[in-house]
Amino acid sequence: MDVNVEFYSPSIVRVYKTPSQKSCNKESLVIVKTPESTPVSFGEKGKNVTLSSRLIQVEVNPETGGIHFSIRPVNVC
Repeated sequence: MDVNVEFYSPSIVRVYKTPSQKSCNKESLVIVKTPESTPVSFGEKGKNVTLSSRLIQVEVNPETGGIHFSIRPVNVC
């Protein structure tokens, strides 16, 4: 399974999941927002790959295609 994660903003993430080595038409009739330039950091957590904006973290298991989302703490002071 191929997993593609695209940040549209610091708080909006779009995920594409397709069978391995298959292309897909990424056109959506629902999503009308254009992706913003969003700084994203990459890392590893065990066997998983992490992608983080300042507001959300996405954790992807490349073996299973499993995805976990978490909200990052924000200092309001």
